[in-house]
Amino acid sequence: MKQARIYANRKLKEFGRWQRIARDGSVVYSDDYILQADGNNFQPVERLEINQETARQELNAIKSAINAISDIRQRQVLILNYLEGKPVEQVRLEIKRTLEPFEPIKKSQYYTLKNSALLAFAKQYRNGVLETLPD
Repeated sequence: MKQARIYANRKLKEFGRWQRIARDGSVVYSDDYILQADGNNFQPVERLEINQETARQELNAIKSAINAISDIRQRQVLILNYLEGKPVEQVRLEIKRTLEPFEPIKKSQYYTLKNSALLAFAKQYRNGVLETLPD
């Protein structure tokens, strides 16, 4: 489980790099933190050639995995922290502001939420491939 979180963390940190390659600097999402993605047409490739199309497919895989997470707070943490690169305090304030009926989360709760969000992402990303990688 810890290894899956580590792989999910690495994958989400790649998002900005894939954006630069794809020349797509936008992160568009709805009020309930569902990202705008181009579809689910992911096909395994024998040899990875990094080009704009590959980068777009990778961006869509990441966005689709986040969208498949049922918990809005988990999606929110991943989007704000990894895709928009906001620091912990800003993420906590954003959660407090947008989900007013919920109690604001404490700093320690933030890390618990982030870890559970990373595990949820690992399960959703390309049918759980991050969970099956060797240690």
